[in-house]
Amino acid sequence: MWIRSINLKAEAVKAGLENPAFWERVTSSIKASEEDSVFIFNFSLQFNQLDEIAYMMQYLPKVGNMAGQEGTPGLGAFFPQVMHYALQNGELLRRTEMMAEDKAADPSMSAMFAMMPNANYVLKVDAPANIKESNIGNASTNGKQLKASIPLGDAMSGQLEKLDGRIVF
Repeated sequence: MWIRSINLKAEAVKAGLENPAFWERVTSSIKASEEDSVFIFNFSLQFNQLDEIAYMMQYLPKVGNMAGQEGTPGLGAFFPQVMHYALQNGELLRRTEMMAEDKAADPSMSAMFAMMPNANYVLKVDAPANIKESNIGNASTNGKQLKASIPLGDAMSGQLEKLDGRIVF
């Protein structure tokens, strides 16, 4: 098994982004184990305002693509460029705008997907209080945490709206 962290601040500097210090609060890791058949990309952000999530999602593909090697896409290539969050009275609303392109059609992405046909794209939300309900399909909750997933192929084909919805806490 191997675990690798990506220095997103350094990647943001390489990408020429104006706010590289922001990326110090974004953590990223890859965990891989052939023995356990596990390959996990993980991104998380300690945020103070919801617009910081929008900022991260907007620029993550550019920062993540800098982490790609030898013509392979970076981890940010899996993310949509436009995702909206709103917070009102203990409810978090999440909405993804349709992706402009089918990323599964990209040869390097389709090759990556072919190596992981059973992979899933997982949304994980840690709320500030216990989650009371959610209308996100196939979501499960455990106290303050919500998890929902869709097949990676669906996510790459621009179907991330399947994870959109409301979380009440």
